[in-house]
Amino acid sequence: MEIKITPGNTVALTPPEIRFLERARGRTSGVAVHISSDYQLDYETVMEKMLSSGYLKFGSVTDNVGYLDMQTLRKLAKDRGLKAGGKKVDIAQRVLDNYSVEELEALDLPEYIILTDVGQQVLEENSALILYYGHFGSREWTDPERIVKAQKAHPDVRSEDILICLLKEEIEKADSVGKKRYLTAFLCRMFELKGDTVLVQEAEAEIQRLDAEWEKEHQKEKERLAAFWGLSVEEYDARRERAMAEFDSEWEKELDRQARERAGATGLPTAERKK
Repeated sequence: MEIKITPGNTVALTPPEIRFLERARGRTSGVAVHISSDYQLDYETVMEKMLSSGYLKFGSVTDNVGYLDMQTLRKLAKDRGLKAGGKKVDIAQRVLDNYSVEELEALDLPEYIILTDVGQQVLEENSALILYYGHFGSREWTDPERIVKAQKAHPDVRSEDILICLLKEEIEKADSVGKKRYLTAFLCRMFELKGDTVLVQEAEAEIQRLDAEWEKEHQKEKERLAAFWGLSVEEYDARRERAMAEFDSEWEKELDRQARERAGATGLPTAERKK
């Protein structure tokens, strides 16, 4: 896939583009295509932006050697009668010392995407966002743009503390016990990252308090629904359990029906197809 590079000044990146920058480094183009789709980014567009701004570059043949997997490196070393054991960096250096550039080019090795010094600076300036994506993934509890702005406004504050501050704000705004509990669990994780055992214990105690509060609310809701249907709580629970069991049974039947249809389409017995 050809990417056009138009030299220019560096440009600001969106949170998904910063996450792409962090994940695409040291990867091949094929892998980077899938990474871009994870964040609803067009690969050619985002790569052109990264390359023209100097955040990423495609490695030279000698650069690429350092990113090869161990199996490939060991084979290259053995082909030259070199020691194939040891650390990856040492094997890579042996290969570079004993192969000419022309010989490496003739091997048609994979081409890797490499993070530049400018790209590294972007990641360092957005370490809180990288930490957020790394620990919470798709479980977004705030707008990632808020994290970018917070770190830009407070560049000297630790990444963990930025996320802790934003989490506390979200907990204050939470409109349900369940959401507060969900966010407090994330807050506890941040305290663990900081290694603050006192705050971890306080957060765990708050989670237990919220769990107890949720149980009370849940019990009240069951009592309300039971009264609505003219049942006792015990009768309501029993009917609910029967309904769930019937639903599970119907769902199992539907899964079995679908398996039989797929098996029929392929000519395989159902049991074999399920494997």
